[in-house]
Amino acid sequence: MPWNIFPTKRPTFSKATLDMLILFLLILLFYGRPYLEFYRTSYGGDSLSLFVPAAYHYAHALYEGRIPLWDSYNWLGSPFLASFQSAVLYPPRLIELAMPTPWAGINVSIFLSLLWLTWGAYFFGLRALELEQSPALLMGIGMGCCGFVGGHTDHVNQLAAISWIPWVITEALLVVRRHPL
Repeated sequence: MPWNIFPTKRPTFSKATLDMLILFLLILLFYGRPYLEFYRTSYGGDSLSLFVPAAYHYAHALYEGRIPLWDSYNWLGSPFLASFQSAVLYPPRLIELAMPTPWAGINVSIFLSLLWLTWGAYFFGLRALELEQSPALLMGIGMGCCGFVGGHTDHVNQLAAISWIPWVITEALLVVRRHPL
């Protein structure tokens, strides 16, 4: 089968929307309880010891109207803006500021990363691999609910990076198909 940029069997908007809704409900069922409760942490670990203090520091700096360049509370002082752990310049991080508590923001961030990963795997199957909708849906379910992803939900920055992988690979494959060497 030759690669085709525009496959003939493309889903209708309503079918893709229905599939995305199914994936959302599945992620909500699978991960919703621990990550959508606003007044508790997911289960401790890195979220509690590393990301909640960083979220407090980030929020207080922005509420005071200053850019959080330095964290004087961590390791006798360390760069905060330049640290990849703090993710100050990552745009979805601004969603955390709208939440009532820092751990609520972290939990919502984890949930949104899981949802983005699941949708990305679904569209990777549809667009890059040119699968039918059922296998692509199964691919999204398998990616979002696999043990690797479930085991890394406490690593907020790693999960955010993992969630972009199917999107980047899909677009890279489509670019290579449009402009072969």
